[in-house]
Amino acid sequence: MSLYELDWDGNDFVTTLYYPSPSLTLSGCTLNNCSKIETDWEDPTSSTDPVTGVTAEMRVVVTSRFQARCSD
Repeated sequence: MSLYELDWDGNDFVTTLYYPSPSLTLSGCTLNNCSKIETDWEDPTSSTDPVTGVTAEMRVVVTSRFQARCSD
C-alpha cells in the first residue's frame, strides 16, 4: 500500500507498506452466493521508509452474490 500526503502543494509520496499475502477459502457456496469470509487484521511486514513511523492494518473481506446478465 503506497501512502501519499495530500495537501495544497501537491501529493508527496510518504512510504509503501508491505503485508503478508492473504489466504482465503470460499465455503458455504450455493448457486446464488457464498458466505462472507474475511482475514484477520494484519500489521505491515515492512516499509520502504520505516523512519516515517507510518503504520496501518489491513484485512481482506470477500462477499459474493449472483448477478443476472442483461440479455440483448
